[in-house]
Amino acid sequence: MIHILYTPCHKDRAEALATATPGSTHGLIDPAQLHGGAVNPAKPLHFGNLETLVLWGHGDSSGICGLHPSQVVKLIKKWKDANSKLKNVELLTCNARHSSTGTSLTAAVKSGLRSNIFSSAHGIKIKALPVAVGGPMNAWSILLAEPMFQSWAYITAPGANDNLMQTANTMMKFHLVGGKSVSYKGSLIDRAQKIMVENPVRNWTINYGHLTGLRKSLVEV
Repeated sequence: MIHILYTPCHKDRAEALATATPGSTHGLIDPAQLHGGAVNPAKPLHFGNLETLVLWGHGDSSGICGLHPSQVVKLIKKWKDANSKLKNVELLTCNARHSSTGTSLTAAVKSGLRSNIFSSAHGIKIKALPVAVGGPMNAWSILLAEPMFQSWAYITAPGANDNLMQTANTMMKFHLVGGKSVSYKGSLIDRAQKIMVENPVRNWTINYGHLTGLRKSLVEV
């Protein structure tokens, strides 16, 4: 069984992913419920057969869903204590694998889980989208999703800043209509294929597909 936790701004995406994922449920995690640096959400649900917990929200090397890595670790431990069969945690966010300071979000969460060999969550696997071709340092990524068209796209690029990544991101989000640049509304699969054909030489990468295949693109870190 899979349970998807999301922040309010990712509600449509999480619900679309749940619809595309047989055997899944979903629920809200509200950063406003954080107090004193500790995670204090509603008590984790007990499902009995929960094996995978998904977090989907805004993020970067400093955290996800409004949670710092140490808070993510505490959240995972609470869910593990309530669900003994939990063995995977998937982090769906931008820059989960990348950092300009040395430690990515996934690295920090994994380290936190492994720091105590007696912890109930010590053996949980962390999964996220792939790292950029050149590695995690001085690289950037962004995850786009279009719930209405059941599609996603994941852009990665190197750089001391995110200019190269944003170049591809802008092409994904805008197109020319009647000579004017307007917001693109449609399948991200179609859009990604078009801009890749139009840019055979590129310094960024795009993975894309239907929401049914998003989680299949995750890798263990």
